[in-house]
Amino acid sequence: MLDACARFQEVQAASALHVRGSKLCCPTSMRDSRKFRKCSTYEVLYSMSFDTCARFQGVQLVPYMCGVSGRIICHLCAIPGTPASALHVRCSRLCRSSSVHDSRKPSKCSICGLLYPECWYIDFDRCNLGWRGEMEPPEEEILQFLTPSAKPEVKVMAVNYFLGLTGKEDGRKFIGNNNGYIEAILSLTDDTVNEVVRAAYKSLINLAVDEVFCWKVMNSKSHPSKVKDWLESVLKPDCEHADIKCSLLSNMTRAERCADKLAQILLESNDDVSISKLVLVLCNLTYNEKADLHYLASVLANLSQVHSVRQKLMDKDQFIIQRLLAFVEFKQSETRRAGILRTLRNCCFETAYHEWLLGDQVDILPRLLLPLAGPEEFDEDDMEKLPDDLQYLPTDKTREPLPNLRKMLVETILQLCATRKGRAFVKEKNAYVIMREYHKWETVDANDNAILNLVDVLIGDEPPEGIENLKEVDVPQEYIEKFNKLDEQNENDPEDESTNNK
Repeated sequence: MLDACARFQEVQAASALHVRGSKLCCPTSMRDSRKFRKCSTYEVLYSMSFDTCARFQGVQLVPYMCGVSGRIICHLCAIPGTPASALHVRCSRLCRSSSVHDSRKPSKCSICGLLYPECWYIDFDRCNLGWRGEMEPPEEEILQFLTPSAKPEVKVMAVNYFLGLTGKEDGRKFIGNNNGYIEAILSLTDDTVNEVVRAAYKSLINLAVDEVFCWKVMNSKSHPSKVKDWLESVLKPDCEHADIKCSLLSNMTRAERCADKLAQILLESNDDVSISKLVLVLCNLTYNEKADLHYLASVLANLSQVHSVRQKLMDKDQFIIQRLLAFVEFKQSETRRAGILRTLRNCCFETAYHEWLLGDQVDILPRLLLPLAGPEEFDEDDMEKLPDDLQYLPTDKTREPLPNLRKMLVETILQLCATRKGRAFVKEKNAYVIMREYHKWETVDANDNAILNLVDVLIGDEPPEGIENLKEVDVPQEYIEKFNKLDEQNENDPEDESTNNK
């Protein structure tokens, strides 16, 4: 029986089509003026040209003619780009499809050349990522298309289909729960076909929103050094896929344990892959002509969650954190600016370094206050107390445009006020007048709590002698919960009295 395929518009009863070897048996003849064939199962005449449509147990059959081969084709290859076009698009015979063929003679895919079974029908999207029919195709059958040795056109379509799956939560779970698929996609990141490589990386970026998946990749037995290799290649000036690798590493290191895993690799590696090398590359805007490397700042921010990384960044014998200060007001990229600010905020959690950060070697305070300062003028006394960089600002001076970054700047300054010496220094530099004018200007209610917390510290009384570090003060749990509820209430209440009295 000649192979014939049909596109299903209604797939609810699609399994009914697979009757004894996937032969399409139509109880009523489909009349055609040219040629009739007889079903080898039920001896019913049916037309091979399918000029008309027939219904078989509620399924409407609509044939398509392959534009390449001229044969009748099935729904999986009829319309490239639709959810159903899973693996092949220019083929009249498909592996594991709803192809109709004679069970007496095995069929071969005209793309991959593999023999395919007779009654498997794959509809990933309509079956909740399952397999329609009584049989589930074994994992190794699918993995054939996700290997570097597969034909390029097969790999492209296969990996792009899996990329589509990663756009949905169910799809990410389906792939993330199968180590075979994870390993296969990882292997395709080293493929020779550029389109395959990019699709593989994009799939991994989508999958990396799940911490469990990231941890699996970090501890992959078949690719134990994969993450290190990605970062090492990013730090090379000729890396072609540096930006997409940075995006992947940014997603993979969001969770603290994953960041700690990569941090251990960096701290144990040589100078080719190190924290100092990462900062040098990040601060060189022309390092890679093929990439912007903005997301490398996000990678650094995630790594700065780790105590040992913060210590390395603030090595007093090296000029590392000082390089980052120039990007606090980097206008060309919000991503890079945000990553730098997150890194600085995390570093300010180390109270032992506050005196050094505020001192002349780093002088971090003016860098943090400048994005919050506007064009306002102050009297001579207030102006002279301000750091030199904040005096006599131009009339067109603007503040940080992103509310979340303004809040981050305020929180960073607040961290520097944890110690008695830190508070005294910030007060001495007249940071209060900058915050006062900024509070009048701020229009985002969610930032009010952060501003008021800092202002309270700057104008409030000092704690009793003996309390040098506010972070070390034991606060009863009941008060912590009470304060947290007040903060949430103030952030959610637009009519809060403090915001109306600005």
